[in-house]
Amino acid sequence: MSPDRFSALLSAELRDRNSDGDTQELLACSESTVVEGTREVLRQVLDHITEYEFENPDRTFFEACSDARARLMSRAESGRSPLIGALGLICLNVKLLDRRFKSPSKVEQREADLYCASLFTTPEVGLAIATIYAPDEETGNRIEHRTWDEIDFAHLSYHKAGTTSFILKGYKIEPDNEAGARSPLAIKCVLFPWNKITAMLLWTEAIRVGSTWICRRKMSSSTRRDTSASSTSASITSTVGRSASPNTTTRCTSRPR
Repeated sequence: MSPDRFSALLSAELRDRNSDGDTQELLACSESTVVEGTREVLRQVLDHITEYEFENPDRTFFEACSDARARLMSRAESGRSPLIGALGLICLNVKLLDRRFKSPSKVEQREADLYCASLFTTPEVGLAIATIYAPDEETGNRIEHRTWDEIDFAHLSYHKAGTTSFILKGYKIEPDNEAGARSPLAIKCVLFPWNKITAMLLWTEAIRVGSTWICRRKMSSSTRRDTSASSTSASITSTVGRSASPNTTTRCTSRPR
């Protein structure tokens, strides 16, 4: 299935217009089709929001995404479909865009955070982030891919969100030593569509320390607990191996293709 076909079927599903056969076709999509199709939907997410809410003035695009996700999760064949995680990531992105543009109250912000946190009680959304935000296979270097592959994406948790990004907490898959300790990670993902805006890319790259993709810098232990790296789309802050200084961090950033 082409990304355009996927996008058309997903758009119809969000409007609850798909036939049963169309929905089955959507759920049967391969992971690569879901990844490329979801990236395309998210790149155009502001257009989707505007179009949907113009057509449905009494309903938000987030509500449509959330209902579609719940509807598909209720189907028996959805259990192994990567679409469920991708829809969860779309819901997360749209929810945080709503919060960015609508200036909600503190209570509404808290409710948005609780909703985002609930998306990570199962592994699907974390696994979607692993593929949709993965380093580019052609331009990413070996260090970026190795760092990305070391993350336990099935057990991420939501930490907080800013105006253009959200921060997740996680750990490496493998322990760092025989005692079984695993390095804690802070993963910062820039929301779509800001990760495609040149001014945003330049600004986020300019505030990094060192090289564009990988760098190290000294951080106090208190800062390291609460701060993640800036990035064009996803960045990782973690403590490095035992040979390094305890105050040294490594950063790896990746941008969706």
